[in-house]
Amino acid sequence: MSAFRTIYFRPRIALDWRIPVAALVRTRGGVEGVAADVLPDPHCLGSVASRGILEQGLRELLDVPEWSALPVTMGPHFELGREQALPDVRNPVSWVRRKALPTQGEHDGEPAISQPKVRTVAWNHLRAWGVSSFVRKNLGPRAIDETTRIPDEVAAITHYVEGRSAVLLMEPVILGHRAQDVRVSIGRIYQRLSTYEHNWDRSRGGRECLGLAYILPGTSPRDVIADARRKLAPIATVFHTGEDTERRELTQRIQAVGSSLELPSAMH
Repeated sequence: MSAFRTIYFRPRIALDWRIPVAALVRTRGGVEGVAADVLPDPHCLGSVASRGILEQGLRELLDVPEWSALPVTMGPHFELGREQALPDVRNPVSWVRRKALPTQGEHDGEPAISQPKVRTVAWNHLRAWGVSSFVRKNLGPRAIDETTRIPDEVAAITHYVEGRSAVLLMEPVILGHRAQDVRVSIGRIYQRLSTYEHNWDRSRGGRECLGLAYILPGTSPRDVIADARRKLAPIATVFHTGEDTERRELTQRIQAVGSSLELPSAMH
């Protein structure tokens, strides 16, 4: 009989704090491990070390999943939940990702993570990183002087930072586990940033636009991250915020541009 078992991560062993981060799925074809599309970042877990333990454990799980017990190499921070029967569904793995892992909001035929959810997850990260005070939401046509030439039908940029001489156009990226979702997400972001850059009216406000794409922390394979970086590179500077160095670079860029509005003109 098809079944699944939820896998919980315990950042602090002494506390009864369990976070569902993955699951084992057993079908006639064997056992498969599936990680949640969105995972807590170091600030949510309490430390960079905890995030590292989580990522390493999930790599161990997805490499050789076993039904009866978790690999010893995953360590004591992971807990295997009880066996639960799966309903008769066409795609058991997809069903578990949507229903057993609470971060999911996918409906059949729709992207695994909707755009509103991406915005919410991204904003929570920006707040945790301490830079949300510099960031504004939804830069649309005619929102500022430089975007007056952009047609009303064009979707707004998700996040932006206004500076004295530049405006950061920021698009968050969540790389899920379905290749089609990744392609659609990358395509939309590329098209949106390209449209704003092409129609940016610097003669009105005098500021240049700088496109940024920031990949949110997750468990996507390195080749998927590298592919997303390569595809977005022509239109944006890409930061993988699951890496400490790149996350610091992103937050420093946001702070530098955002705080420049408060500086006297003589200092520029």
